[in-house]
Amino acid sequence: MLRTASQTGQPHLTIKEIKDIAIPIKTKIQSLCYKIFTESVKFESQSKQLYKEAEELLLQELGLLDYKPKHQLTFETTKKEVEEVKRFDSEYFQPKYKEIIKKIESYKSGFDTVENVLIFNKKNFFPMANELYHYIPLARVSSNGEIDIPEKEHGKDLPTRARRKVKNGEILLSSISGSLETSALIGEEHSGFIASNGFYVFKSDMINSETLLILFKSQIMIELLKKISKGAILGSYDLSSFGKINIPLIDCKVQKEIASKTQESHRLRKESKELLEDAKRKVEEEIEKA
Repeated sequence: MLRTASQTGQPHLTIKEIKDIAIPIKTKIQSLCYKIFTESVKFESQSKQLYKEAEELLLQELGLLDYKPKHQLTFETTKKEVEEVKRFDSEYFQPKYKEIIKKIESYKSGFDTVENVLIFNKKNFFPMANELYHYIPLARVSSNGEIDIPEKEHGKDLPTRARRKVKNGEILLSSISGSLETSALIGEEHSGFIASNGFYVFKSDMINSETLLILFKSQIMIELLKKISKGAILGSYDLSSFGKINIPLIDCKVQKEIASKTQESHRLRKESKELLEDAKRKVEEEIEKA
């Protein structure tokens, strides 16, 4: 398909060319691929269900399961509040943000600020020119938290944003307001990778990593990050503002349940992906045999 793409300013595939591509037909391999693919889809579905259950467990614990912040067109604030925060954009003073903060501050197990709960990885890492590294830019993290493992690159070819060496158990969270849902959990397979400094990288001794992931992917935290974001075309939020956000100190028992469901969800998703790769390998092997 790449070979048939028209070589213009925007290369694209044409139906005529695709129609002429030969494809192998073999009943045995079709049956095998069908079986593997079906199993992969089942695991992917189970993975999504477990993640949903973990998310609902967290929101139910916070009393926010069916809560939907209402965006109001008109509202008011005081001159004093404007002067205190030095913000003049109306979005910052949306009443829905106060509602969310009130919900968090009324949580039965308590709350604290981000700066008191999270431990940030802020140390700059400078790649060696001729060493090979896996680099994680924002584009390599999907909205569902999956990290697309990149090919290794030489340090000299990495962008200047490649400055965070990540470890197992750390959370990546986008600092760009246009991609606040972009967050992921660093697993053993990603430990030692280099991440863009467009992410905040952190962990906590008070909240386990899986619960942190679910929390920062929840709509309530995304809304609070929107509140502190500044800028228009490529808005972002700074560490100082982020550190002052209140987050709930989730009950330890609930944290364990969330961790269990999230870990199983990630395991199933990984297995689903491996099954698809296995099916592709089998097809390629059959073609090579022929």
